[in-house]
Amino acid sequence: MIHQELRKLEAEGRPIRVGASGAGWMGSGFVAAMKHVPGMELVVLVDSDTEAAVDAFLAAGYDRDGIVEANAPGPAMDAVRTGKRVVTGSYEVAAQLEAVDIVTDVTPSPASGAEMAYAGIQHGKDVVLINIEADVTVGRMLKKLAREAGVIYSVSSGDEPGCLMELYDFVNTLGYEIIVIGKGKNNPLNPAATPDTVAESAKKADKDPGLPAAPKKREVRIREFFPETLLFQPSLITDGNGEASLNVTMADSITTWRMTASANSRVYR
Repeated sequence: MIHQELRKLEAEGRPIRVGASGAGWMGSGFVAAMKHVPGMELVVLVDSDTEAAVDAFLAAGYDRDGIVEANAPGPAMDAVRTGKRVVTGSYEVAAQLEAVDIVTDVTPSPASGAEMAYAGIQHGKDVVLINIEADVTVGRMLKKLAREAGVIYSVSSGDEPGCLMELYDFVNTLGYEIIVIGKGKNNPLNPAATPDTVAESAKKADKDPGLPAAPKKREVRIREFFPETLLFQPSLITDGNGEASLNVTMADSITTWRMTASANSRVYR
């Protein structure tokens, strides 16, 4: 059974280490629940609002001294090695950490789920989304990418698709022929539903009809700046103190850059 397997991992000191994105009401609930799950450990939480991520850990009972903000893999790994929890605004940081075995996204945002899943797949992590909106939008492509990378892509048990598949497998095992399967777990099916009627229902339930589970609207920027040469500055003149400043717009590429500079005095030395 799953519970027994998790207990065994905990006893052996080999917990499943999780990197998650989302610190809204869904994400903060996930943080609180994970604190009590044996054999699993949430080591890094991603959110563009890192203070919200810190608050999610604090609300779950973690000490502030044990929470570190890091936006690069090195400092993040150093923190995890000392038993601290990491908050970051970067999906890439979470996906790159050796200390992360599996990544998930706990938001209703297709963009956030796709970003986290893609980063995880690119860095060899298994992916289990708690984000049906992302799965129905780009799940087929993410599944293909995961298969090619040799990792797992799945949605979680508990969300409707997971529950449906568990029910499907159970009924198949009993030898019955399945004629039709559908969702009926939470809300009554309304074939005549429109965005307006759904918005009305959301307002009655004190939910935001635009993005129900997010306290703040997440801004997602599409990567589009990929220069081979990041900057070429033929002349840069220092001030009276021999100092000069240079503003550089960083590329969207995930890479490293080599900087070469030369300087001359007024007499060209």
